[in-house]
Amino acid sequence: MTSTATGNTVTVDDPAGMSSPVGVPAALTVHASDSAAGQSLAYAATGLPAGLSVDASTGVGSGTATSAGTSTVTATDGTGAKGSTTFVWTTAAAGGPTRTGPVVAGVSSSLCLDDRAADTADGNPVTIYGCNGTAAQQWTVASGGTLQALGKCLDVASAGTADKTPVQLWTCNGTGAQVWQPRADGSLLNPGSGRCLDVPAGTITPGTQLQIYACNGSAAQKWTLP
Repeated sequence: MTSTATGNTVTVDDPAGMSSPVGVPAALTVHASDSAAGQSLAYAATGLPAGLSVDASTGVGSGTATSAGTSTVTATDGTGAKGSTTFVWTTAAAGGPTRTGPVVAGVSSSLCLDDRAADTADGNPVTIYGCNGTAAQQWTVASGGTLQALGKCLDVASAGTADKTPVQLWTCNGTGAQVWQPRADGSLLNPGSGRCLDVPAGTITPGTQLQIYACNGSAAQKWTLP
């Protein structure tokens, strides 16, 4: 939602939901923009689950939830012009069984999430590739929201938050760059960036490295987990 004051317009992007386990650190970036150059944006929130808060200067919601439940969060700016967005942050009991298997792409049921050439070096590209049942395509949905293959984690390069930041395999380190939250529309949200796992526009070529991009509900962002 947007509103204006003194001719300025502030827009706050809808992060379209968040889920995190109780007792597990979590983070979500709320993105906002102002039509007037040079304005500083401030953020506030209401209704967050206990244990979570929003940084007033960055819009990053973070913390460790201490109780389960579903809450509505509103982000606003404090420049005189205000914008807000309301979404649901769901919490649930931590733990539960892990699941391992292929992650199938929404753009084609014959393409799967793949660690290129089954290379386990940090920074190895994660791509789409023809589903083949190899170890490079066996992903474990683990507690804490990570996706793991060959003993390492699906990771946003350099913890980037910009559209088109590539994803890679990296040593599991507990950072927000390695958290992936399934959403109701089939997408996988990286809450640290507020972006979704994405097949680059216009290509479904096997071997294409994946990226993060603004969540849009398209087939390029739909994934079927094990």
